[in-house]
Amino acid sequence: MKRKITATLLITAACSAGLAIPAMADPVQGFKLNTGVYIDEGDPMLGLSYEIPVDSNVAIVPGFEYIFVDRGDLTTFNVDSRFDLNTATRNPMWAGIGMAAIHREIGNFEDTDFGVNLLWGMDFDRGQNWMPYMNAKAVVSDESYLAFGFGIRFGRSGNGRALASNTGN
Repeated sequence: MKRKITATLLITAACSAGLAIPAMADPVQGFKLNTGVYIDEGDPMLGLSYEIPVDSNVAIVPGFEYIFVDRGDLTTFNVDSRFDLNTATRNPMWAGIGMAAIHREIGNFEDTDFGVNLLWGMDFDRGQNWMPYMNAKAVVSDESYLAFGFGIRFGRSGNGRALASNTGN
C-alpha cells in the first residue's frame, strides 16, 4: 500500500511539474523531466532534474529518479556534471559523470549505497524553449545498474544557450 501511495504521489508531482515547468523555466537554466527503464530488471523510471550551466559547454545537473521495482522502493539522488561534446550541430551529443546516492527499501530491508554515474546522451535541438533528449546511464556501485531513457528539457535550447554565453545574455 505504501508503495502505491508513493508511486501515485510521484506521478502526480511529475505531471504537475510538467505543466508548471515551461512557465517557470529560466531562459538559460532548465528543468528536465525524464523517463526510461533500468535494464537489469526491466523496471520503469521517472525522474526530475535541473540543469545549471557553469560554462557554455559544462553544466551541473542535480536530480532524482524513482524506479518502479516490483517489491519495494528504489530511489536515486544524483549530482552529475554534463559536458557538451559537439555544440555546433543541431543534435549535440554530451557525456557526463557524477555521484549517486541509491536508496533501496524492500520489505523490512532498507539500505543506502553510493555510486558513480557515467552518462551519454543526445539532444534533439528544436531551437525552442523545450528540447527532447535521449540518454544512457551506468550507475557503478555495490549493485550496479544500466538505464536507458528519454525526456524533455525546458528552458533555452542548447544552441540558444551557447549563443547567450557568447553575447553575454
